[in-house]
Amino acid sequence: MLSIAGVVLVASAALGQAAPAENPLAEFGELMVGRWIGDVTLIADWPGIGKKGEKVVSHMSVRWIADRRGLEDESFGGQGTGKSIYFWDPASKRIRVYAIDSGGTTADYQVWRQDGKWVFRGGGCLADGTKYEGQGEMVFKDGGNTLVYEGTFTVNGKKAIDLHDVYKRASK
Repeated sequence: MLSIAGVVLVASAALGQAAPAENPLAEFGELMVGRWIGDVTLIADWPGIGKKGEKVVSHMSVRWIADRRGLEDESFGGQGTGKSIYFWDPASKRIRVYAIDSGGTTADYQVWRQDGKWVFRGGGCLADGTKYEGQGEMVFKDGGNTLVYEGTFTVNGKKAIDLHDVYKRASK
Protein backbone atom coordinates (compact mmCIF):
# COMPACT_ATOMS: atom_id res chain seq x y z
CA MET A 1 0.00 0.00 0.00
CA LEU A 2 1.48 3.32 -1.02
CA SER A 3 2.00 5.93 1.60
CA ILE A 4 3.24 9.46 1.65
CA ALA A 5 4.22 9.97 5.25
CA GLY A 6 6.69 12.54 6.76
CA VAL A 7 9.73 13.99 8.86
CA VAL A 8 10.84 16.35 12.09
CA LEU A 9 13.33 18.92 13.74
CA VAL A 10 16.71 17.71 15.11
CA ALA A 11 19.30 19.05 12.62
CA SER A 12 22.85 19.32 13.87
CA ALA A 13 25.77 21.19 12.35
CA ALA A 14 28.08 18.72 14.10
CA LEU A 15 26.52 15.94 12.02
CA GLY A 16 26.89 18.01 8.86
CA GLN A 17 23.14 18.32 8.38
CA ALA A 18 21.55 21.47 7.02
CA ALA A 19 19.78 23.83 9.38
CA PRO A 20 16.02 23.26 9.69
CA ALA A 21 15.27 26.46 7.74
CA GLU A 22 17.17 25.01 4.76
CA ASN A 23 16.25 21.35 5.16
CA PRO A 24 12.96 20.56 6.92
CA LEU A 25 13.51 16.79 6.65
CA ALA A 26 14.64 16.67 10.28
CA GLU A 27 11.41 18.34 11.45
CA PHE A 28 9.24 16.19 9.19
CA GLY A 29 11.06 13.02 10.24
CA GLU A 30 10.50 13.59 13.92
CA LEU A 31 6.79 13.84 13.20
CA MET A 32 6.74 10.70 11.06
CA VAL A 33 9.08 8.25 12.78
CA GLY A 34 7.24 5.47 14.59
CA ARG A 35 4.54 2.89 14.05
CA TRP A 36 1.11 3.97 12.80
CA ILE A 37 -2.28 2.29 12.38
CA GLY A 38 -4.56 3.85 9.80
CA ASP A 39 -8.21 3.80 8.81
CA VAL A 40 -8.00 4.04 5.04
CA THR A 41 -10.66 4.25 2.33
CA LEU A 42 -9.20 3.30 -1.04
CA ILE A 43 -9.73 6.28 -3.37
CA ALA A 44 -9.47 4.13 -6.51
CA ASP A 45 -8.94 0.53 -7.60
CA TRP A 46 -5.37 -0.27 -6.57
CA PRO A 47 -4.26 -3.57 -8.18
CA GLY A 48 -3.02 -6.03 -5.58
CA ILE A 49 -4.36 -3.85 -2.74
CA GLY A 50 -8.15 -3.50 -3.06
CA LYS A 51 -11.11 -1.87 -4.79
CA LYS A 52 -12.29 1.75 -4.87
CA GLY A 53 -14.28 2.64 -1.73
CA GLU A 54 -13.04 -0.39 0.24
CA LYS A 55 -12.12 0.38 3.85
CA VAL A 56 -8.88 -1.20 5.05
CA VAL A 57 -6.69 -1.03 8.12
CA SER A 58 -3.17 0.06 7.24
CA HIS A 59 -0.05 -0.47 9.34
CA MET A 60 2.91 1.81 8.64
CA SER A 61 6.33 1.85 10.22
CA VAL A 62 8.63 4.84 9.56
CA ARG A 63 12.33 4.96 10.50
CA TRP A 64 15.43 7.03 9.84
CA ILE A 65 18.00 5.72 7.36
CA ALA A 66 21.40 6.83 5.97
CA ASP A 67 22.55 8.63 9.13
CA ARG A 68 19.25 10.55 9.34
CA ARG A 69 19.51 11.85 5.79
CA GLY A 70 16.44 9.91 4.73
CA LEU A 71 13.36 8.09 5.93
CA GLU A 72 11.94 4.74 4.98
CA ASP A 73 8.43 3.53 5.54
CA GLU A 74 7.01 0.07 5.18
CA SER A 75 3.28 -0.36 5.02
CA PHE A 76 0.78 -3.20 5.03
CA GLY A 77 -2.83 -2.61 4.05
CA GLY A 78 -5.62 -4.35 2.21
CA GLN A 79 -4.10 -7.28 0.35
CA GLY A 80 -0.68 -5.68 -0.19
CA THR A 81 2.51 -4.15 1.07
CA GLY A 82 4.50 -1.05 0.13
CA LYS A 83 7.78 0.74 0.66
CA SER A 84 8.62 4.46 0.46
CA ILE A 85 11.89 6.38 0.67
CA TYR A 86 12.00 10.08 1.70
CA PHE A 87 14.96 12.44 1.30
CA TRP A 88 15.76 16.13 1.04
CA ASP A 89 16.24 17.32 -2.55
CA PRO A 90 18.41 20.45 -2.47
CA ALA A 91 17.61 21.29 -6.11
CA SER A 92 13.84 21.54 -5.60
CA LYS A 93 14.12 22.56 -1.91
CA ARG A 94 11.53 19.90 -1.11
CA ILE A 95 11.32 16.46 0.43
CA ARG A 96 11.10 13.81 -2.29
CA VAL A 97 9.20 10.56 -1.82
CA TYR A 98 9.52 7.51 -4.06
CA ALA A 99 7.28 4.52 -3.45
CA ILE A 100 6.23 1.14 -4.82
CA ASP A 101 3.63 -1.38 -3.70
CA SER A 102 3.15 -5.10 -4.21
CA GLY A 103 0.59 -4.44 -6.96
CA GLY A 104 3.23 -2.66 -9.03
CA THR A 105 1.90 0.87 -8.43
CA THR A 106 4.67 3.48 -8.25
CA ALA A 107 4.68 7.01 -6.82
CA ASP A 108 6.85 10.12 -7.00
CA TYR A 109 5.84 12.94 -4.59
CA GLN A 110 7.18 16.15 -3.18
CA VAL A 111 6.43 17.29 0.38
CA TRP A 112 7.06 20.77 1.77
CA ARG A 113 5.90 23.25 4.40
CA GLN A 114 3.60 25.99 3.16
CA ASP A 115 1.80 28.49 5.38
CA GLY A 116 2.58 26.35 8.44
CA LYS A 117 1.19 23.15 6.88
CA TRP A 118 2.79 20.06 5.37
CA VAL A 119 1.58 19.76 1.78
CA PHE A 120 2.24 17.19 -0.93
CA ARG A 121 1.89 16.91 -4.68
CA GLY A 122 2.78 14.16 -7.09
CA GLY A 123 1.62 11.07 -8.84
CA GLY A 124 2.65 7.84 -10.42
CA CYS A 125 1.25 4.94 -12.34
CA LEU A 126 -0.34 1.55 -11.89
CA ALA A 127 1.41 -1.58 -13.18
CA ASP A 128 -0.55 -1.29 -16.46
CA GLY A 129 0.67 2.28 -17.05
CA THR A 130 -2.51 4.05 -15.89
CA LYS A 131 -1.43 7.43 -14.51
CA TYR A 132 -2.67 9.12 -11.36
CA GLU A 133 -1.85 12.42 -9.69
CA GLY A 134 -2.90 14.36 -6.66
CA GLN A 135 -2.21 16.91 -3.99
CA GLY A 136 -3.19 17.63 -0.44
CA GLU A 137 -2.10 18.13 3.15
CA MET A 138 -0.68 16.04 5.96
CA VAL A 139 -2.25 17.31 9.17
CA PHE A 140 -0.70 16.34 12.51
CA LYS A 141 -3.02 16.54 15.51
CA ASP A 142 -3.16 15.44 19.15
CA GLY A 143 0.44 16.39 19.87
CA GLY A 144 1.65 14.51 16.79
CA ASN A 145 -0.19 11.28 17.63
CA THR A 146 -2.77 11.58 14.84
CA LEU A 147 -1.88 12.05 11.18
CA VAL A 148 -4.58 12.87 8.62
CA TYR A 149 -3.91 12.75 4.89
CA GLU A 150 -6.40 14.92 2.99
CA GLY A 151 -6.41 15.64 -0.72
CA THR A 152 -7.77 15.19 -4.19
CA PHE A 153 -6.60 12.82 -6.92
CA THR A 154 -7.33 11.87 -10.49
CA VAL A 155 -6.81 8.42 -11.98
CA ASN A 156 -6.54 8.27 -15.76
CA GLY A 157 -7.82 11.87 -15.77
CA LYS A 158 -10.98 11.06 -13.77
CA LYS A 159 -11.58 12.37 -10.26
CA ALA A 160 -11.08 9.78 -7.53
CA ILE A 161 -12.76 9.63 -4.12
CA ASP A 162 -11.41 12.44 -1.90
CA LEU A 163 -8.49 11.32 0.23
CA HIS A 164 -9.16 11.31 3.98
CA ASP A 165 -6.99 8.69 5.73
CA VAL A 166 -6.53 8.87 9.49
CA TYR A 167 -3.50 7.31 11.20
CA LYS A 168 -2.97 6.96 14.95
CA ARG A 169 0.51 6.58 16.39
CA ALA A 170 1.02 3.16 17.96
CA SER A 171 4.55 3.94 19.20
CA LYS A 172 7.41 6.38 18.64
